[in-house]
Amino acid sequence: FFDMLYRSTPGGDPWSFAAEAKEQARFDHLASVVGVRKVGRCLEVGCSTGELTRRLVDLTTYLVALDVAPAAVETTRSVLERAGGSTGFD
Repeated sequence: FFDMLYRSTPGGDPWSFAAEAKEQARFDHLASVVGVRKVGRCLEVGCSTGELTRRLVDLTTYLVALDVAPAAVETTRSVLERAGGSTGFD
């Protein structure tokens, strides 16, 4: 179901995470909890559209981002590539 949902939505963002100011503020807040220090390892379960992943990638030494929907992982990979972040996750 979720893979189909991501694939059928333009830009792969069925919840408009990239466009919604409220969601952007939530992701910014979650990333700010880490602060300026770099953490060792981080696991993001449900990377969805990669909006939070994009913020976490520079705050961690090793980040594992996963999702049940392959299309969500593809979207996250694209977001990281556009942001110049790591693209070495599956």
